[in-house]
Amino acid sequence: MTQYKKISDSTGDLFHDLWKKFNNKIFLDSINLIKKRIKINKFHNEQFKNKVVLDVGCGSGRWCVLAKQLGAKKVIGVDSSKKNVRYNNKKFKNIKFVYGDNTNLKIENNFSDITISQGVIHHTIDVFKSLSELIRVTKKNGKILLLVYGEHGFRWSLIKRLRPICQLIGKKKLIKSMEKSKFTSNTIKNFVDDLFVPIQVQLDLNHLQEYLKTKKVKKIKIWSKNKTFDHEQDINSYLVEFNKLKKIFTNLENKFYRNLSLKIINSYISDLKLCLSSKITSRNKRFIVIGQGNHRLEITK
Repeated sequence: MTQYKKISDSTGDLFHDLWKKFNNKIFLDSINLIKKRIKINKFHNEQFKNKVVLDVGCGSGRWCVLAKQLGAKKVIGVDSSKKNVRYNNKKFKNIKFVYGDNTNLKIENNFSDITISQGVIHHTIDVFKSLSELIRVTKKNGKILLLVYGEHGFRWSLIKRLRPICQLIGKKKLIKSMEKSKFTSNTIKNFVDDLFVPIQVQLDLNHLQEYLKTKKVKKIKIWSKNKTFDHEQDINSYLVEFNKLKKIFTNLENKFYRNLSLKIINSYISDLKLCLSSKITSRNKRFIVIGQGNHRLEITK
């Protein structure tokens, strides 16, 4: 097994262990959240009808289930965790799930009408090779619904400072701390993702668009950055996230790791509050604190 394959499989398995803890309500809530984003960005439900849909890095299968609900003719979910593929195939009988590597998909050219990649390629060893594969397997005039992390902002800077400490503390202890604070399985999944996933890359929007132009895609539509229905909705939502992080590290037994982590988090909270109270424009406040935010792109091949 190559080093990359080990990373790819371990990333898939990390998410599988988190996804499988979702109860039915949280799973359905996640589908309803997608529906809200689709609606606000005018990607009409009818666009799925009688289409071939490919979800690369399908995770829990929520996009696959939604596509099937909206009338897709054929839905295939690809995942880098064999455990996840087996689990999803047992759970969803009318959808096919297969094992695969995003950088080298075993799928023919021009296969899918809609290709979905939500929060996946920034966890692969080669982001742009993964993106190239998504374009390759999509039919001409087909759609790619892409989500990748954007650059800048306080959150990623804070996460990167905490990640080495988290490696020393260990995933089990941090999950135990989150469970003690009664975090939902979805919240636990998000923080474990941020703090422990092997590869985590943020992308500049201009660089991403320039690359897509070299691939001669027909159109790039940027979905709303202001109506995201998550922690990037506004600066106050970011503050809520930082306070959740404080709860995680407040519960730690190791005094040094606890104090160091809280000192780092509190410094970011102080900076965030300073921005909130400043007289600079709301737009500039948002850019300093949230940065580019996640990039949700609707790409027409």
